[in-house]
Amino acid sequence: MSALILVYSRTGNNRRMAQEIARRSGAVVEEVRARWRLGVLSVILDMAFRRRPRIARIAADPAAHDRVLLMGPIWDLHVAYPLQSALRQIAPRLGAFGFATVCGYVRDGQRAAIDADLTAAAGQPPDHVTE
Repeated sequence: MSALILVYSRTGNNRRMAQEIARRSGAVVEEVRARWRLGVLSVILDMAFRRRPRIARIAADPAAHDRVLLMGPIWDLHVAYPLQSALRQIAPRLGAFGFATVCGYVRDGQRAAIDADLTAAAGQPPDHVTE
């Protein structure tokens, strides 16, 4: 069984977790990269205006893997916008997928917002979410 971990991590926390999961499971990791560096101000503006940043092309084919795990931060209740951009890019080739996040908080309504973001971007709901 092959797995792909698609990760976006601005600060490195989710990247480190993805690398550890891959080390233990043999999964392939591909990092989502915004076309420009996203500083704190860019992230705040993305959240305020719900902008989806342009990202580099995702090289890995999710259809070539049995499982896909998306990993990234939560920004103001929502899946980080670069990860949403990546999910929209691969959605036509995506089968079952899950989502995991390393975030330091949980707010009321966060899980529903995560599910809505992932379903809208992928055209299907995730089969699991881990916060």
